[in-house]
Amino acid sequence: MCLSIKLDALSCSFTSISFLTSYLNIDLLLIKTRLKRHYQQYEPTLQQLKKKYEVAMKEKMLSKLEKDRAVGQVSGLQNTLKSMESFKGGSAMLTQGT
Repeated sequence: MCLSIKLDALSCSFTSISFLTSYLNIDLLLIKTRLKRHYQQYEPTLQQLKKKYEVAMKEKMLSKLEKDRAVGQVSGLQNTLKSMESFKGGSAMLTQGT
């Protein structure tokens, strides 16, 4: 009698464990489905942000290239101006010396 009660309790606990695991699996699948649907809503937003980032990086690169080109032009013009001033100063000394 005592043995049969223990066996019944054991079989009852196995049944409840299998029910619980099947319930948890269904619950986990439901959670997975909901999360997947939830994060799919963010996909268009992520693509839009990615495009904005790429455009911003291209603009930044182009701005830097334009700045470097302008700095080069300014340096070249300054060197030309210095050489013209030194040439003008040198020719003035030659005319004064004669």
